Amino acid sequence: MIKKDIHISKFHLNPENPRFEPAKNQQEAIELMLREAGSEVFNLGADIALRGLNPSKRVMVVEQNGHFLPLEGNRRVLALTLLNNPDATSNGKYSKKFKDLAKKIRKYLKRLIALYSQRKKTPTTG
Repeated sequence: MIKKDIHISKFHLNPENPRFEPAKNQQEAIELMLREAGSEVFNLGADIALRGLNPSKRVMVVEQNGHFLPLEGNRRVLALTLLNNPDATSNGKYSKKFKDLAKKIRKYLKRLIALYSQRKKTPTTG
């Protein structure tokens, strides 16, 4: 594993997240996760905006087509994505909530230090 500093915009959600139905694309993955676990994602985003990231909880990722997919930590990646770009969701309720949170975010949260695996394929099981 390699420790790597990656800009939030380079992350994509894992469409084969074992906690949710498979998604066809990123937008579908975002909306599905918010529909199924929106409160959890928002609470996680609020905690990150207030306290920052827990340095002991690295996101493990693989690179795929120039983007990084989490092997674990999809909800954290979604919370960070929405803090960075609240308009990434078409869900008006969560877009507004994350816009309000984004005003409080610390600038250093624009980047995430991830543990990078050079494997090319993501696992489909937890």
